[in-house]
Amino acid sequence: MNIYRAKFKSKDLCVLVVDDTDKYNGMAKEIVKNRADYTITNVTGMGYDVWVDTNVDKMLQSAANNYTYAVVISAATEFTQGETFFAHHPVFDGILGHILDGGDAYYGLHYQCYSVNLKNYKKLGSPAVGQDQPFATHKQIAPFRSHDNLHDDYLPYWINMGTMQVSYKHKIHGWNLISSFLSVDLPVEAYGEIQRNSKHYIYREELDSYAFQKYNYCLTQHVHTKATGQAAKYPRKYNTPIKYLITIANQDAAQKRLNGQDAEIIYYDYNQRALDTVGGGHLIDPLHSPEDLLEIIPTDDPHGTVVDLSNIFAYEGSAAMLPLKYRLQQENKLINLLQEHLPHVTAIFDKRAAEGIYKWKPETGTVKDLRIINWEDLDLPSWHR
Repeated sequence: MNIYRAKFKSKDLCVLVVDDTDKYNGMAKEIVKNRADYTITNVTGMGYDVWVDTNVDKMLQSAANNYTYAVVISAATEFTQGETFFAHHPVFDGILGHILDGGDAYYGLHYQCYSVNLKNYKKLGSPAVGQDQPFATHKQIAPFRSHDNLHDDYLPYWINMGTMQVSYKHKIHGWNLISSFLSVDLPVEAYGEIQRNSKHYIYREELDSYAFQKYNYCLTQHVHTKATGQAAKYPRKYNTPIKYLITIANQDAAQKRLNGQDAEIIYYDYNQRALDTVGGGHLIDPLHSPEDLLEIIPTDDPHGTVVDLSNIFAYEGSAAMLPLKYRLQQENKLINLLQEHLPHVTAIFDKRAAEGIYKWKPETGTVKDLRIINWEDLDLPSWHR
């Protein structure tokens, strides 16, 4: 089991990633692994611990000793829209998720994502989730369910404790967890619209085009107009004024970096549309061609130069299409080039390539002090073994 701690202070909700990458093949499997790596970086950066294992029961039983809530996801699930899923996650006593009315199978939970109140889970004796068991005839109290469905006829909004025992032919994922919570009248409800719309899941049956469309959209259309991260609070060793700020094409972020200082802003981006919104700049992609960035950095005042690297090596728009090992390799290549040619420049990262997988540590901000993170140093999740 791997446990990845939050970047700063951990919260009372954790995310449990079930390594189900063995259910995927070919390109789909590689994309799932890539986005699962990014999920660790993304979620730990939001302040939540991330656990990874192939066994969901083992994770839930251990996590119940330390947290109030757990969000269980497949390795193929990605949280989108920033912190929306977590910022609007309701307080709840039972289970939230995608409830499946299996017909002649007892109710289950779709393994893409569900949330569990761990305090009540522990009071129930930490019951097993219950895995798929076709042709496993058994009897259960049939729950009452909502008349309406989220869509189709098998996704109820809620189920409650019933009164009549019924014979079922099959068991589907989550059946025992649901049965245990309902046995003491704890609620089992569907996610609301915000949770449903702030994540994306790659179904096992086929590879959809989402990752490809997202990559192309971020490359050609999407423009960040607001700063992310703590723009004005990054470390800088020098008290001298900033003379040059080399930054991605985001005017709001640039102004917050400068925090009132009057400096020359040199924009770069891999998205021409983003450059157009700030009045132009250098169309380069330091992720794939790190040497191009060095060509646009002035050399006459290293102490007065700040290079904003944002999250280009851990960017949601490209991470699913690029293996962690490649992103880390390219980040190290850029750092080596900067250390060789511009060691006294200040460099700012919102996110490092392997952040979360390699525990974040504060840095001085000066290029010569940047750590090279080697692949061999990483506490790699199970899908890399």
